[in-house]
Amino acid sequence: MTDECACSPACADRLTILVLAQEPHRRARLQALLPAQCVTLADDLGDAVRLLSRGGFDLVVFFSCDPASHQPMGMLLQAGPLTPVVAVVPWEEASLDLLAQGALEVLVWDALDEPAMRTALRRAQARQKAAMPLALQEEIVSRIVEQAPVGMALVGLNRRLQLVNEEFARIAGVERTLLTRLWISDLFAEDDAAVLTLEMGRLLAGEAESTVAEHRCLRQDGGVVWVHRAMRLMRDDQGRPLAYLLIMEDVEYAKRAEGHLKQTLRELEIIYENSLVGILELQGDRTIVRCNRRAAELLGYIPEELLGQSARCLHLSDETYAEAAQTLFAQLATRDLLQAECQLRRKDGELMWVQLWGKALSPPHLERGVIWLLDDITDRKRSEELRRDMERITQHDLKTPLNAILPIPELVRMSGPLNAEQAELLLQVELSAMQMQTMITRSLDLVRIEQGRYTFTPVSVDLCVMLRKVLKDLQPLARSLEVMIRATVNGSVLEHPGGGQTAMAASDPLLCYSILANLLRNALEACRPYEEVDVRIVCEAGCLLSVHNPGMVPSEIRPRFFEKYVSHGKPRGLGLGAYAVKLMTEVQGGTVCLESDERHGTTVTVVLPPWQAAQE
Repeated sequence: MTDECACSPACADRLTILVLAQEPHRRARLQALLPAQCVTLADDLGDAVRLLSRGGFDLVVFFSCDPASHQPMGMLLQAGPLTPVVAVVPWEEASLDLLAQGALEVLVWDALDEPAMRTALRRAQARQKAAMPLALQEEIVSRIVEQAPVGMALVGLNRRLQLVNEEFARIAGVERTLLTRLWISDLFAEDDAAVLTLEMGRLLAGEAESTVAEHRCLRQDGGVVWVHRAMRLMRDDQGRPLAYLLIMEDVEYAKRAEGHLKQTLRELEIIYENSLVGILELQGDRTIVRCNRRAAELLGYIPEELLGQSARCLHLSDETYAEAAQTLFAQLATRDLLQAECQLRRKDGELMWVQLWGKALSPPHLERGVIWLLDDITDRKRSEELRRDMERITQHDLKTPLNAILPIPELVRMSGPLNAEQAELLLQVELSAMQMQTMITRSLDLVRIEQGRYTFTPVSVDLCVMLRKVLKDLQPLARSLEVMIRATVNGSVLEHPGGGQTAMAASDPLLCYSILANLLRNALEACRPYEEVDVRIVCEAGCLLSVHNPGMVPSEIRPRFFEKYVSHGKPRGLGLGAYAVKLMTEVQGGTVCLESDERHGTTVTVVLPPWQAAQE
């Protein structure tokens, strides 16, 4: 039974000593030799190990009945590696054995007395104090190795594993106790093991201080993991080789991620090189640093010819190159995506039209990179120009026979009296011819507006008069569609001519008629039977004209509603009505906007300058 000291405050200045001796008479004598100390008696080795593992002892006094056995001393030092041991042996010759096993002092039983014990205790404490920093260092190093996040191993010069930490065993997938039976080459694929053997030879020959590589580690469960391996040859103070230090890190996840990234990059490269649109990357002062085959093909080059060139080689002149910097590149600094059309020059000197989509890689730092997508729209541009030419020719040619028709009604009237039916038919012919002349003139005006050649001369136009005329002309369409039209001026219902209502705008009569007719026709065609179109004229700071219908403009065309050739749901629609309204409004100094949603329907609002403001 263990006789433990019940330490009191009086023990604070005394040594706390663990005494181990299996024979009771030896325990009693050792305790008697330590009268001024705080003593705890251990019955056997297991009891001593248990007490030492708790800590708190300054010294261990141990009677060794079998000095040749290493087990007791080894277990004591393992349980309390920082606690000095004073060994007592039965004969003088056993002293060297105990000192070799780790005892700091050794006493012979027959010569044991109190002064000798005190002297031994003092010397043991002094030696332990001197050795303490080294022990602490060894403990710290041991803990670092064990808790390291990388695998660490000592490999003998014979290439057999000698010592490994827990992480090394985990990576290898082998029980730690079994690893020291293996050769280092057993852990790696055959070609990797061959590389490792060669590098060990280089280290041994002094050709390198350390080596690093990535290998495939063969796990016990049959799996394979990629590891990053570093290796160094450790030498003693005389430079003689001792063992190889091998550090291994599991990089399987990183390797898989790297493989996935490479695969993704390969796929992107295939898409990049086989894209149907050209792709250019510009850096610095607009230098071409990358282009795909399609871009080079469109521009008449091979990719290698464009790399390193300034984008100036693609522009028509220095002026257009500078203009591109001011217009296109300046916008990229603040916009997420830029879309534009411009003319470029091919290698053979031929001009081409391209559609451009641009994006800065790191706005606003354009010098870090700008990606341009380009598509050849030369044929489309030529078709548009041809269509415009044909429209102009057709419109001009239509005026020639029309000019011959216009005077005929008057000549017929002059030739003799007409009955009522004949007079009505003749009037219809005259009005239709005049309307056709107006439409042709308006169409030609639209072309001139597009080309910037239209000269706007404002006159006083009464929107009320113009609205009545449009309502009269479109009344047959409204009846056929079974749609009601409600018109108000400044909140009051539109009155008949002579009612005193006026709304004077600074406008062009033909353009004003076209705006009203286009808006009202579109609204009627967007309605279902028995629905209502609401037309409002409000004159305040400007002359506001709004047309509302219950329908909704589809979301896919809403952002492009006023663009040319944008249409939806009209089999014969050309997509020119809203586009013409925008052109004709803006050329008169007005504005136009669209509001449309499922709940409130669609409202197009045009604001024209009032006649008084134009006069001022």
